Parts: sequence; C-alpha cells; structure tokens
Amino acid sequence: MTHNENDDDDFTLWLKGRRQALHMTQAELGRVAGYAPETIRAVEAGRRKPSRQMVKRLADALHIDSAYRERFFASGLGLPLPPLPAVALDDAITPPRHRLLSLTLPELLGRADLLAQLQQRLMATEVRLLTLVGPPGVGKTRLAREVAHTLERRLATGAVWVPLAGVHSVEQLLEALAHALRLTLPPARSLRQVVLRHLQPCALLLVFDNIEQLHAEAEQLAALLSELLATAPQSKILVTSQVALQLAIEQVVVVPPLAVAAAEAAQPSPASHLFAQRAQAHDPSFALTAQNLPVVEAICRELDGLPLALELAATRCRLFALEDLLARLDERLELLAHQGSDRERRHHSLRAALEWSVALLTPAEQAFLGVLSLFQGGFSLAAAEQVGGAGAATLAMVEQLLNHSLLNRVAAPSTPRFALLESVRLFARERLPAAASAHYARRHAAYYLSYVQQDAPTWGQASEAWAQAVEYEAANLDAALAHSLAQHDGETLAALVVSLSPYWVQQGRVAEGRQWADAALRVAGVAAVAHEAPGSAKQHDALPPALTARLLVAAADLAYEQSDFITTERICEKVLVFDAALVSAATLIRAHYRCAWLSARQGKYAQAQAQVQQGLALAQRHAEPYGEAMLSGARGWLARDQGDFAGARTAQQRSLALYRQLGDRLSMAYTLNNLGWLARDQDDYARSEQLHREALQLYQAAEHPSGVAQSYNNLGWVAGMRGTTEQAAALFAKSLALREAIGNDRACAWTLSDLGWLWREAGDGARAASYYHAAHARYQRLGDRRGCAISELSLAQVRLAQSEREEAQRYLSSACAALVELRDRRSLARLLDVAAAYAYAQGNPLAAAERLGAAEALRAAHHTMPPASETRWLHTLEAQIAATAAPGLAAARAAGATRAFEQLLAGIAPAYLDLSHIA
Repeated sequence: MTHNENDDDDFTLWLKGRRQALHMTQAELGRVAGYAPETIRAVEAGRRKPSRQMVKRLADALHIDSAYRERFFASGLGLPLPPLPAVALDDAITPPRHRLLSLTLPELLGRADLLAQLQQRLMATEVRLLTLVGPPGVGKTRLAREVAHTLERRLATGAVWVPLAGVHSVEQLLEALAHALRLTLPPARSLRQVVLRHLQPCALLLVFDNIEQLHAEAEQLAALLSELLATAPQSKILVTSQVALQLAIEQVVVVPPLAVAAAEAAQPSPASHLFAQRAQAHDPSFALTAQNLPVVEAICRELDGLPLALELAATRCRLFALEDLLARLDERLELLAHQGSDRERRHHSLRAALEWSVALLTPAEQAFLGVLSLFQGGFSLAAAEQVGGAGAATLAMVEQLLNHSLLNRVAAPSTPRFALLESVRLFARERLPAAASAHYARRHAAYYLSYVQQDAPTWGQASEAWAQAVEYEAANLDAALAHSLAQHDGETLAALVVSLSPYWVQQGRVAEGRQWADAALRVAGVAAVAHEAPGSAKQHDALPPALTARLLVAAADLAYEQSDFITTERICEKVLVFDAALVSAATLIRAHYRCAWLSARQGKYAQAQAQVQQGLALAQRHAEPYGEAMLSGARGWLARDQGDFAGARTAQQRSLALYRQLGDRLSMAYTLNNLGWLARDQDDYARSEQLHREALQLYQAAEHPSGVAQSYNNLGWVAGMRGTTEQAAALFAKSLALREAIGNDRACAWTLSDLGWLWREAGDGARAASYYHAAHARYQRLGDRRGCAISELSLAQVRLAQSEREEAQRYLSSACAALVELRDRRSLARLLDVAAAYAYAQGNPLAAAERLGAAEALRAAHHTMPPASETRWLHTLEAQIAATAAPGLAAARAAGATRAFEQLLAGIAPAYLDLSHIA
C-alpha cells in the first residue's frame, strides 16, 4: 500500500504500510516481533515512541532490506536522516510463512501407505497439481489435511487450507483464497492481481477442499489454477474433489474406501479399527474382541469401508447392540446421522453426503444413476446399454458417473465391469420413481434371462464356462428372479428357473432353487403339487404348455436332489399327462429319465425299466441322440444296482459312444467315471483306476473343477478298496479342497461321508465319526433328509464298533423315521443291516439273523445288491453272528423274509411311525 508522499517522514505510516504490504495483522506483527498487539497499535497510532530494540525487532519482522534498514532506524528513533521512500506493493519482499490452523485430529487409520505416496508425489519436481478423487464419505478431506500438516514444515512458506463448501463460482474461489492468505485489497488493484502478486515468491502448498461444485465453470477454473501455478513456480496445489479437473498438468489419485476383511479373517481390518476408534470416542468401554470382531467386520463390509459411514455407525453403538446395528443397515440413510457442530452440514448424515454429490449431476445423469441402482454386484457396459435404453448416450453417462466418483470400475477377467457402492445404490434406488422402477426392472430381468439362456445346457453337464458366467452374475440373476416375482411376471420367472436349475444342482444350491421353483409354480397358477392327487391332469393356462412342462421338470429335478421323492413323483406324473403335441420331446424324455431314477430309489425296478424304455423310444423317434445317451446311462445304472454287470457295461458303453459322436467331452468323462465304478464293483481295481484317470484327463483339459473333484473322489475310492488308506485320504482331500473352493455343499458332504467310510474301514472310529458328523451337518443345511439318514446309519455303525449302544440306537431311530417317511426302500435294506448289528451288540444273534434275512429278501425282491462300500463290513457281521453258533440261526434268517417291519424294527422305529405301507 502506498501513502501520501507528504507523510514520507512519518514513521508510523511507513510502518503500517509495510505491514499491510506483507498482509500481516497487528497481532501477527506483534507475535513475530515479540510484542502485544496493543503495543503495535500504540506505535502505529503515534502514542508510543519505539525503543532501539523495538525498532530492530520490527525491522526483522518486516523483512526490511539492508538498503533501507539505516533510514528505518533513523526514522523510528527520530534522527535527522533522509526520509524513507514510499512503501509500494511492488517492493521486493520476503514472503511471509503460512501456517495451518492447529487442530487435534484423531489418528488417521489405514492410510499410511497412501499418505506416504501422496507426500512423495507432491514433493516431486514434476508434480504441480494433484487431485484426490473418490466417492462421498471416503475421507478425501481428512487425508488432505494430514498431507498438508506434514508438508507445511517442508515447504519454505508453508501451506494454506482453502475450504470451498460454500463456494459456487471462480470469483468466490478467489475471495476464499485471499481470505485464507489473509490479504486485504488495496485501492486500484484487482483481487486476482493481489493474489497472484502475493503468491509469486512463495513456495507454498495450496489445498482446495471440495472443488467439485465448480465443475460447471470448468474452463474458468482451469484457467485460474494454471495461472496460479505459472505465477508461483515454487508452489503446488492439492485438490479434493469427486470429479477430476481434466487438466493436462493434473495428476489424479483415487482414494479408495478403507480395506475390509473377509468373513473368516482373524485380524481386524483398517475399517474395523476406525469403527472401534470412533465407537470408543462415544463409549470408552467399547473394545474390539475375538467375539465381536466378526460382527464389526460384517458392518464394515456392509458399509463398503466408507469412513464417514463407519464413523456415523459407530455413534449408534450407544443405542444398539452390534448385531442389531448390522440388521438395521438396510435403513442406513435414516440411521446414520449425527448433529455434532464440528462437522460440515454435508457430513451430518450419510444421506446429506449423497445428496451433495448427486446434486452435481444433470437430471438425465441422476435418472440414469437410478436405473443403475437396479443392478446388484456390478454390471457390464452391455448390460447398462440394454437395461438403460439410453443408446449412444450410455457411454457418456457411465463416463460422467465414473468422473463423479459415484461409479467404480471393478476388477473383471475380460470386459470392463462397473459397480455402485451399496450406500450409493440404496440412495439412488430410493429416488427412482415407482413407474420407472417397474419398467426398468422388466428390462433388467429380460436382459439377464437372455444372458443365462446363452449356452445353457439342454442335455448333458453344464460347461464350466457357463457355470462361471452364471456365478459371475449370480447377484443380478437373483435380482431378476425377485423382480419377476414381485411383478408377477410368471413367464420370465419360469424361464429363469428352467435355465438356472442345472446351475443350482451342479453348485449344490438346491434348497435355493426349490424356493424359486415353488414360487414360479405359484405365479404360474400351478397348485402346490405335494398336495394334489396323483395323476392330476389339470392343464394350466397362465403359461404356454411347453414352458409349464419344462418348469415342472426343473422342479422335479430339484425336489429329487433333496430326496423329496413324493413331490418328485407327483410332478413327473403331471408332465407325462401333457399333450405330447404341445410339449417338446426333450422335456418328456427328461421326465421319463427322472421317473426312472425315482422308481429305482423306491425299489420299483420294473417301473424304472419301463420309464427308460418309453424315454428311449421317444428319443429314437424324435432323433434326440442326447436323450438316448442319457437314458442308456440310466439303463446301465439300473442294471448295476441289480447285479447285472455285463448289461450295465453294455449300456454305459452305448452311452459313451453316443456322447463321443456328439463331441460332448464332459459327458464322456462322466460316463467313463460310471464305467470305473462298474469295474470297482467287480474288484477290477486296475481297470477302475484307468477309467477314472481317463475321465480326470478329460475334465482337466476342459478346466472343469467339479468333474476333476469327482474323478479324484473316485480314485480315492479305488485306493481305499485296495487298502492304501493314506493314498485314499490324500485323494479325498484333493477332492474336498476343490469342492470347498467351488462352494458345492452337497458334493462336500459326499466326500466327507467317503472320508468317514475310509477311516471306519481303517478302524479309526473317532476320525470316522468326525467326518460323518461334518457330512450330516452339510446335509442338514441343505435340507436333505436322506443324506442325513445315511450319515446317521454310518454313525450308528461307528458307535456300535465303540460299544456305545445307546448312541447307536438314537441314530438308528432317527434314520429309520426319515427313510420310512421318504419311502426309500433301497436304503431300508441297509437300515436292516445296521439294525442287525445293533441286535448282535445287544447279545441277540437270532434277532440279528432275522434282520439280515429281511434285508436279503428286500434286495432280492427288487433285484438289488448291497452297496459295494458295505460289502466287507456286512461279511464281517455275518461271520460274527455265525460264530455265536446260536441254535436256530438259519431258521431265524429264513423267518426274517416274512416278518412284518413292525416286528423287525421293534425297539428302533419311533412309536408314532406308520410302517404298514412297507412291503
């Protein structure tokens, strides 16, 4: 600032002008010189004469150049020397040092690596402008504060923090910057000139916090920032924003949410540490423990690791138990709010932060964000184009949402994939009007129906590529199912269930599949089949007959996998009474195939053979080689069960030849495994191993982990039957590891049961029991009563070997109830075998012989054999009974064939159980 030349000799005016030229307040000058503000005011007002020491301190504080220092002293002390020149803004001065307001901030958690990276980049010569971008609530401001506080000590003139939350134009930004620099506007000077002149000599870090709302003035903003950097070549700019500035000199760093831990992690993640830190601020007794860590991590995962959301959630620990808080997070937009005065308004709640961010979008972009909220677990660009229906504009809007940090690009094996954070998705979903929601939900379901129908198996095994593609979009497919059910769109729902049923079976998600199949049948107007009279021929008009029939077959497959044989039988009967002209041959063939398996399970082998014959006739008449191959394989299994190994081998070889002609390598591998089982049943272990290894090679070449796991399992059986227990255990372990990785609970239960058998055969009852218990738990989770019952029979065998008869009786009773209610006659013979062992353990060899005789007669009536896995155990039991030399053993065994089940199972069957229907 210049003053009137008539006042040149007035020290007080020169002092004041010099101070203002340096943009210092009286308080700041006093602090630097070591005097109270009142003293400086008194000197400038002429009320106090400065001492020599004060003049020296003031000269130092005001950076008086040596050329003027002598005259400054003379003027201050009233000596007769030439007057001081006018003080001008353009005088060369040493710039003042800027210091940030000292704040006590909690420790910055989980950002050490990122903080170090940012500091290193900002100190690099080539980096002038660094922008921190990220979604609302990710902690950009907190991170920038930490960077600024660290770097202000390393830059010559410090750092300046410029908050822009209330700034909406470039002109207002300049005013905010001038205020942060503590500048006053002199006459005849523009604010821009004053700011630029002040910054020119500085080596300063300028931090602009929340610059995103100036995106509408992008060109003017770019020009200003470029000019600031050009004028102050030693200074740097750090910006926080949801939108990158798109400047050539800009470097962008994406601030990710805090890392969260997987469900099984034993150590706290950075996100859970932050949650605990903020919870302790409100409740000092809160602490992370081994007991509450899984729930805290689940909260952190549900909130995407967003620091703002975690901090707001932590304040609710005073009101809710952690489990209750987790359960309420669907209401997070209302729940996560805090009225503390130390927060900016947009940080008072998660909703406020999201409203701030979404308000920066155009109406079209906001509407498109609502459409994207229908996707679950991410989406491809193709999906966004098809569902959003925005055509060429889709790409531009996806790009804008990415730029605004409301959409993330996520890791994907091939095509780019995008996802909304769950909090953003819920907010956008809430704002989508009901009519638009229904419209786009239909488009979403239609797109994913088309997606899953692509390469879906009609015959044979599902390819691994298809199964992986379905798994990849599992969340969206679940959403499509839910949309279709909510809108009573029976046709789309039925088509989805039909297409997904092979996936549910292959992945062991049968219970889930049945729920959707039952829902589809209800929407389609098909009554609850379990309660309809057998043979009901009612046709349903809600769906095309062909689709209804396919839905029924899918429902039958799923019911069969859960051992619900009564429902399976009634569903299959419904399909077989459809008008053949309205239903595809493939659907009818599949119904015959399922009926054949069902009849065999119930010991009705004549009916099973008849179903196979009818299905084969259809396949040959309609030139369906896949159907013929599938039913030939079923014929082979029926022959094997009945001890006709030659017939079984012929049928399986026919199936293999057909699959080879079709080029279906997966089904070839499946059939080779079947042939391997046949060879094993005939004690030809070398041939069995060879066939299983051929199957393994085919599955490995096709990269089909489910098939590889099955082949390892089969090889484990061969090794176990040979008595090489450790080798068998290693092969079963390989199979189990693959099945666990796939997530197929049913297949895991099979392998766990096989490990139980292996260690039971080896005489290690404790280890055998642990595996059988693990298998039982899986079957229970799957709702598979037959699987549970077979596990209980195996546990009864183990307990009998350990002389724990009461425990064995409990398992036998439970298994008996399930197998009788399921009408699983084939497994009832095994129940009688174990019941015989129980009688023998009780010291009653005659009752044991009766039960063995009844089991033998039951198998003879159905032309079946004992399971190969139980042959050795059964021979040992027979030898033990014979060794008692009890009188009447032969007669008792013969009498068992005519005994009623009520007598045979006395003391085992629960009193309520109706055994009259078992013949």
